[in-house]
Amino acid sequence: MLHLFIGSLPVDKQFIDDVDKEFETFGLTGSEEENLFLRKLEVASPNIGDPYSFIDRFGFKLPTSAMSTGCKAAICVLHSPEKIINLTECGRNARGMILAWCKHGFVYLPKCEIDFMDYSNSEVSIQVDGYRFSTISRLNHYLCCERPFAADLAMGDVVCV
Repeated sequence: MLHLFIGSLPVDKQFIDDVDKEFETFGLTGSEEENLFLRKLEVASPNIGDPYSFIDRFGFKLPTSAMSTGCKAAICVLHSPEKIINLTECGRNARGMILAWCKHGFVYLPKCEIDFMDYSNSEVSIQVDGYRFSTISRLNHYLCCERPFAADLAMGDVVCV
């Protein structure tokens, strides 16, 4: 399950505020999940055999330092599922893709001002405020219309955890 923290953080987890620094500790491994984020967020592909470069949409080899923070954050969630990854510097599309495609881990936003884009083709499993949401649209409804009050469990796609 992907855990989303908005506004406050638990004290028992390591918090990664500098996504770029965390990403540099492991680079690219060439996994299918990484490649999905590279294709969708960077319109790029991995540079096989070199964990610190990728091939951009024009066929040029670029260092991973040129990669967007959103793509790096997504890859950090994949590689460090036990740490809380700060999504503050991620764009709207990266945040939506992380929520839709990362199945495990912890992510943080200081506040939630706009809806998340829904890139999921199936159910998700996102926990926030003691609820587990199975669709991005239901999560958006809760964040927009119900929070900080209780979620309407009768609407479906949400359960208490």
